[in-house]
Formats: sequence, structure tokens, C-alpha cells
Amino acid sequence: LAVAVVRWAVPQGGAPDAKAIPDFPQVTVGAFDNLTGEPTLDDDVAAIGDRLASALGRFEMLRVESDGRQFIVRGSVQQSDGQFSVKALLSQRGSDGILWSTTIAPKTGTTDTAALTTASTMLASQIGLPTGPLQAPGLGWLSQQTAAPAQPNLYVCLLEYVAWRDVRKLDKAVDALGCLQQVLAVRPDDALALAADAALRSWRKGYEGMAGADRIALLADEATEAGRAVALMPTSSFAYEQQGLVLARQGLFDAATGALKKAVDLNPASTDALAAYGLLLWGSGSIEAGRDAAERAIASVDSPPPWYYITRAFDALRQRRFYDAIDAAQALSAGEEELGPTIALAAAPVVGRLDLIDRYRPLVMANPHFQDRGIMPRLEQLYNVPVVLDRIREGLVLAGIPPAAIDGPFNPDGTPRQSV
Repeated sequence: LAVAVVRWAVPQGGAPDAKAIPDFPQVTVGAFDNLTGEPTLDDDVAAIGDRLASALGRFEMLRVESDGRQFIVRGSVQQSDGQFSVKALLSQRGSDGILWSTTIAPKTGTTDTAALTTASTMLASQIGLPTGPLQAPGLGWLSQQTAAPAQPNLYVCLLEYVAWRDVRKLDKAVDALGCLQQVLAVRPDDALALAADAALRSWRKGYEGMAGADRIALLADEATEAGRAVALMPTSSFAYEQQGLVLARQGLFDAATGALKKAVDLNPASTDALAAYGLLLWGSGSIEAGRDAAERAIASVDSPPPWYYITRAFDALRQRRFYDAIDAAQALSAGEEELGPTIALAAAPVVGRLDLIDRYRPLVMANPHFQDRGIMPRLEQLYNVPVVLDRIREGLVLAGIPPAAIDGPFNPDGTPRQSV
């Protein structure tokens, strides 16, 4: 899949001017041309635009307009030896330049209508992704800011949420939560703000430590908030996705699975919802279904967010496919500072990768959360997957991690930390 490199003009640092604050991108879906030479496909090709517009309309972070002022997406369809090739081009309204492009080759062996319908969904997944091309200007703007807007809009807060989600850093979560609270102070019934706020606050409580706590009681407020978001916006895939994440953190896996399934049903093109659903299925014992969902999410987009690889890493460890576990863990490490490096370190000695031990051992030993609790207690707090935790423990021993660091608080040199 080819993706054009785009240079966006964004403010250069400092507190942003209110007029420069971005808002939800608007996109118009134009025509798709039939270049197959088969007039019988005219209707199916023409329908791609309508299907794509409908699919994009289910993404909460963009607006589909019949005559949008910002972006337009158009494309064409070719066919060779029974294989369709669907190309989409994204440009700014009124400009001939191409900002982004992709080519989709839907699976053969189905009817023409089914294949082109699948292509429409795949295009929507790439274009509508929160880190996709329509959000690039907003995320580029956000990365240039050194101070939050005095009065942020909802779109900026959702950009903050996305910026947190793909790196899972506490400071990013704090920024996003502060932004969302400002929006909710003015619009207390904003469903998207409520959903994002509930998910972030529930993650933060887990990140900062819930060992031994009654998670249902501890996250009761967040669960109520997420439930309210769903009630206010019952057609929102994002709202159901966030509710599912909160319920999963409470340990209510049946309810969480139901919420995430609803999120996927409401927006089949949302790979975020699909990846989260796959992870929950896998962790709940539906190994094959969870793995398939996670792999579909990864395959649907050009550059999957790091957290998409959690299920792949878990499944590879479970099957003792340590090379695959290392590959997945390294992809995961780009946005996950605890689980990714630890899985890579645990798998490395089994396959003789001493270079990876040298790379990841210092990262694991320097992690303050591991030092405060011990590596395994910290991971058990975050991921209750016994077979994966067993594999990690075995690998850490082989990697030469001191027993004191594996099971309890430790100093940077690996010696036990003395209680004060």
C-alpha cells in the first residue's frame, strides 16, 4: 500500500491562537471511475463512493459533507485476471495535489459486488483511522504546541486522547484529561467527551496501581460515566468501545465483550474497536476468534498503532513462537514502555538473541513501576493472562534478571529494595 508523504503547515510552538485551533476535518467523497473496461461493473463501481461515505460517517472524529470545504477523496477501479485494484486519492478541496493515496486489492473468490463492498470498508478503515490522513493536520498541529489552548474544543481533546493512546504515557493522559474536563465543564452531556474521560480515568487508576483493590467499586464512577455516554449517543462506536475498556478494567469481561462487539457492529471499519475486541476475546479464552480479529485489524491499515500488537505478542508467547513474539514485542515497544520491552527481553534468550538482551534489559530494570513493585507483580496487576505471565517469568530468569527484581521492589542494580 502506497502512502504519500505529506508536509502540513502548523503553528510553530507557543500558545495557539484561537483562530488556529483545528476542528473536525470535513471530507467529501467524490466519484470512483470504472477503468476495468467492463460496463457491467459501472453500477458496482459507482456504489463505492456511496458506501465509502456511509462508512466514513460512522467515525466520530471527522465529518462527511456533500460539498466539504477541506478534503475530497476520489478513486478508480481496475481489474486484471479477476483481481480488483481499487485506488483512492485524497486531496485538498480546490487543489490538484495529492495528499495521500492507497491501493486496495480485495480478496478474490467472491462476487464482484461483495469484493468491491469489502474494498469500501477497507478504504474507510484507512481514511477514518484516528491516526489516518484526515487527522494528520490536527495531530501535526498538536505536536507543535507548547501550551494548551485556553478554551479547547472537543476535537482538540480527542486529538489529545489519540496522542495518549499510542504511547500510553501518564503525562499524555493528564493532558487529555485536563482538556476533556474543560469541555465537560461547558458541555456536561457531551457523549464523546464523557466516553474518552471515563476510559482515560480508568486507565490512569490501573496505571498508578490497583493491586488488591475491588476494581468494580474502584471504577464505579468511570463505569457510570461510560454508561451515560452510551445512553446519550447509542449509535456511537467510540462510546461503546470506551465502555468496553472500562468494563474490562473492572474485570467484567462478559459485559466488556458485549460492549466491544457492539462497537464493531456499529462501525465495521473501526480497526481500533476490532483490535480491542480481539484482545479481550483472546484474553477471555476465545483464542482463535481473538487472534483473527486482532490480525484483521493489523492487516487493514498501513501503520497499525503499537497497541494492536498486544494480542499477536501474547499468542506467539503462548505457542512458544519466540521469534514472532520478539517481532510483535518490538512493534509494541514503540508505544508501550512496560509490556513490549519485557516480552522482547523474555523471548530473546530462548532464541539466543544476546543483542536484544543487552538492549531491553536496561529498559526493564530502569522502569520505575517495576522497581516499585517488582516486574511480575506489576505485570500481573495490568495483564491477568497466566500462560503469558508464565512464559515471561521463564524468559526473565534465562535473561539473568535477579530474582529480587522479578518478584519484589528492587534498586536499579537489581538488589532488593529495603522498606523504610
